[in-house]
Amino acid sequence: MKNITITIDVEEDCPPMLTSTRGIEEGLPKLLDLFKKERIKATFFVTGEMAEKYPDLIRRIPEEGHELGCHGYTTPVLTA
Repeated sequence: MKNITITIDVEEDCPPMLTSTRGIEEGLPKLLDLFKKERIKATFFVTGEMAEKYPDLIRRIPEEGHELGCHGYTTPVLTA
């Protein structure tokens, strides 16, 4: 058996180009379902802003045995 480390950032989709949250709304539930089915554990780094906006979905993360970390309050906007 091999061990791997998986980390997932839970934040807006590709800021600053996009400000949507489709990845959280549609992708995160599917990812959690897949990880549950395959018995995969991961660490999820969530921004405080997304935790406030999607509390029920974010609550699933530790309830399903994953590690939950804070990724700051908001996603930093990178400028060139």
